Amino acid sequence: MSKLTSELVLEGYSHHFEGAELAEVTGRAMVSMAIPKGEKNALEQQLKEMCGLAFPEVGQWCSSEPANTQVLRLQDDLCFVLFDYSGDRAVEEFKQKISGAYLSDQSDSWVMLRLSGEQSREALARICPIDLHSAVFSPGSVTRTVMEHIGVMIVCEAENQYLLMALRSYAGSFLHALEVSLANLQS
Repeated sequence: MSKLTSELVLEGYSHHFEGAELAEVTGRAMVSMAIPKGEKNALEQQLKEMCGLAFPEVGQWCSSEPANTQVLRLQDDLCFVLFDYSGDRAVEEFKQKISGAYLSDQSDSWVMLRLSGEQSREALARICPIDLHSAVFSPGSVTRTVMEHIGVMIVCEAENQYLLMALRSYAGSFLHALEVSLANLQS
């Protein structure tokens, strides 16, 4: 019997541009966690025990350094949890620590890119319709938006550092849009 193996979406892409770095993020699991009515407090307690985190406010994210876990809260009853993991059983791994939520492994459905550097915000501003000024979209913010007609989740991890996630089927087009925007800053 043959066994399926996962492949990097963009083959571990990493490129330095003048004033910015763009790189594929690998080795991370992404689990969506739907929070059933009446279960938020119990799930939050389990999350605290698992990695020391509480649910962030909607539109915010938080992270735990020792566990290297990120919780992205996009709506009242939905979070995405990212954590270091390279296997193919992320939900089973997560269920050992969290029970009572509706979980779905999204790891192979999304491509993750990290854009950092002094030119990162300007490059994103060319293709992103939301206001990315630090007074509006500051470190700790997360939202869904569209870039070049591609649905994207964008996380402001730090000043001039963004985690960008698009559906895997758009990986090549999304990478191209970012590369063109970064290249146009150089001309």
